[in-house]
Amino acid sequence: MKIKDELILANMSATDIYSGTLSEGAVVYNDTDKCFIYSDSVGIGNKTLAGREIFKVPTLKFPYEINSLRLQSQNQSVFVYKDSAHASPFMFKQDVKLTELRADVLAAGTFKGYNGVYKLKSKVGELVSAYYEFELVQQFTPTFDWTINGGQILSISPNFIFRAGEVYVLISCSDYVSGSAFYPFVNGVKRFGANRLLDNPSHLSYYQLVADHSYPSPYTWSFTPPNLPTTMWMKQEQDYLNSQNPVKMNIQNA
Repeated sequence: MKIKDELILANMSATDIYSGTLSEGAVVYNDTDKCFIYSDSVGIGNKTLAGREIFKVPTLKFPYEINSLRLQSQNQSVFVYKDSAHASPFMFKQDVKLTELRADVLAAGTFKGYNGVYKLKSKVGELVSAYYEFELVQQFTPTFDWTINGGQILSISPNFIFRAGEVYVLISCSDYVSGSAFYPFVNGVKRFGANRLLDNPSHLSYYQLVADHSYPSPYTWSFTPPNLPTTMWMKQEQDYLNSQNPVKMNIQNA
């Protein structure tokens, strides 16, 4: 077979693609993330050429539900910390937009809830000894008000876009200034199963990622409110008490 014509695509950085305006129908190569992007007048404009997800309509999900091997879990009180962050990694096969964050406060305290999305950058070590480096992509301006019991909804405007093929974590932290570090707590989920994105040796283990102030340098978690750290190191934990998600996401295909 002889190819007579050659298709030449523009080679652009992610910064140039998402900060500029492409003509509708244009296809370019994202040299930063190593993927193809096409411009669509509907939705977010520039989209990743990838697979498809099932979220055709707005859908409420805990992060662990996206890529878990076993979805068995328990609805329990989940503590929201300042000195550590607990999260389940997740990845989408197409661009997905985040429109809301939701939490159900059970025990109020004089605290705020700070929320942010991090993207996987690197990994050091192997299996349960590995540390995963995440970089902050966006800290959301609205915060949860942990002084009020009951359900709370934070609208994310403009919507945050999870890019296809990237590994993310969503964290929510407290800024407690006195009393126990373990308050407030919310109605979340615990004891869910293994995650496909981690080096778990058993499908029956309770696996998720934890960043903690007790980890050795340079992996130590340090959060000084109101600003989440720009770099976060997380480690696999298999204690069922550490397997927890406090916040739900409202997501939809972009």
